[in-house]
Amino acid sequence: GASNTATLSAFNGQDPNGVWKLHLVENGFGDSAMQPVGGGLLQGGYELVFITQGIPPLPVWTEAATLSTGASRFRWIGEAGSVFTLQRSSNLQSWTDVPGYINRVMTGGVELFTTQGGTFYFRFRRP
Repeated sequence: GASNTATLSAFNGQDPNGVWKLHLVENGFGDSAMQPVGGGLLQGGYELVFITQGIPPLPVWTEAATLSTGASRFRWIGEAGSVFTLQRSSNLQSWTDVPGYINRVMTGGVELFTTQGGTFYFRFRRP
């Protein structure tokens, strides 16, 4: 919904997708006795600058193997500090979070995951 705020930090953590509107209202007193109410604080225009933080890429699969025990082992590499959730599906339509891999923070380098039985598809997603 609409929000009136003096600072953009009020939107930290909000979903950035969708329509955004910026409303500027010049309703203060003038800078001097010669300037009327709303007397030109925006007359020269305004500038809006967005500074974004880079989002680390999701991890990349580097290996998938079936072990002699029948278990499957997966290996991936990712950027240290990136956060992801590992999900699995048996039909590519319904996805469930894999316990122990929800909002997991990469420590850098390679991660291993082993699972027993079943045919599953895996994917990474951002929290």
